[in-house]
Amino acid sequence: MSPHLCAFKAAFRTASRPSSGNAQRSFVKLPMERPMNEETLPHYKKEQFYPVHVGDWFNDRYRVTGKLGFEAYSTSWLCQDLGNQSYVVLKVSTSPRNFPTATDREFNIYKHLTTIESDHPGQSIIRELYDSFEIRDHAGKPVSHLKTDNLMLSLEDNTMLADFADSETMQPSPRKKIDESHTIYQSRPFRRPSKGKSFGLPTLCDFGEARIGNVHESGPFVQPNIYRAPEIIFEMPWGSAVDIWNLGALMWDLFEGHHLFGDIFDEKGNHDPFRHLALMVA
Repeated sequence: MSPHLCAFKAAFRTASRPSSGNAQRSFVKLPMERPMNEETLPHYKKEQFYPVHVGDWFNDRYRVTGKLGFEAYSTSWLCQDLGNQSYVVLKVSTSPRNFPTATDREFNIYKHLTTIESDHPGQSIIRELYDSFEIRDHAGKPVSHLKTDNLMLSLEDNTMLADFADSETMQPSPRKKIDESHTIYQSRPFRRPSKGKSFGLPTLCDFGEARIGNVHESGPFVQPNIYRAPEIIFEMPWGSAVDIWNLGALMWDLFEGHHLFGDIFDEKGNHDPFRHLALMVA
């Protein structure tokens, strides 16, 4: 079965069932002093991230099998959907107090996309919602049940998903335990498909900084450092043109194997807008 996207909004609590399966197997304990995954984000705070654990159950249906990755406003996990014996991707939103609108922003973008009727060929590579709910105390509240078509249709080798889950069971991901309820897992990469098969088409699935409308004003974090368009660096009003800039910079990365504007950080590792602009006009 092809995986669908499950976007979940979460209030902070422990999961409804204890971890199981690979809980007794040994794993590498990472040093507490070394930042990893979401801890490397510039505005990271532990309290913003819901403490998901491998083996947890959500909504009495989705069992977490491994961590796929993280974003500024969510973490992503591969889950078994016991409702139809398939795999889904679970996105758990953060709750940043300093950016309260960020919690629902991506969810609202997904809802907006379901209202658009389009025959554009790119429609098929935009990941859509399959299910969503809030987690409060020990109950899951369904929010909406939306379209399930056009989701990762280009994934040629579905055995990758089962292999991913099996790998996590046999060789649990390295992790570090922050406290009794919070553990940070190292993201597990997918094993490359067998010869002659590919990962499929790139799919848009991170809408944490997406906006609806023609013109916006925001801070520089609407784009990653290496892909920031000039108007974003200058913090000017911006529109869809910044997406074209993103696309061009990304295509360069994919074909050339390095960033078009890579040397854009100062001695402390912070983004240097002056150095970035100098590279653009050099």
